[in-house]
Amino acid sequence: MEVDTQNYSLRGGSAGARMVTWLDSYGTASFNEAKYPKPAAVIMQYTGHEDYTENDPPTFACVGDNDWIAD
Repeated sequence: MEVDTQNYSLRGGSAGARMVTWLDSYGTASFNEAKYPKPAAVIMQYTGHEDYTENDPPTFACVGDNDWIAD
């Protein structure tokens, strides 16, 4: 099965959210994979990710008032 790597999104919650943001920030080649295009969007839920740049794609983040992981 072929997967289209154009205009895809990465999604994850908690530890999975950190994984998708790292893949976006550092690229797949940094994790010993082939180099793939950056995602068109990142959707993350419940994580404390601060390693972002103005070059990141549109990102949706969701946290709650009582989440200890995100200040």
